[in-house]
Amino acid sequence: MFWKKKDNQLDKLVKQMNQIYKSVNKYGKYIEELSKDVAILKKDSHPPVFTKEQYDKLDERVKTMEAFFDNIEKISSEYIKDVGN
Repeated sequence: MFWKKKDNQLDKLVKQMNQIYKSVNKYGKYIEELSKDVAILKKDSHPPVFTKEQYDKLDERVKTMEAFFDNIEKISSEYIKDVGN
């Protein structure tokens, strides 16, 4: 009876170890696939189109244009209100 109990425990441990090995193998394959995807992305990537300085200048120009167009919209809507009266 003592040996039978030990055998059952050993069988359970072996099953658990096999399950762990399967899981590790599965995750290993997944990691390999991710590594391949990263390699493809690195190969297909390119350096930034704009430098930080150029981006900042463009951003400032866009803000200036937005402010200009917002002002035109305000003037237009005020003009329409004045003409309507």
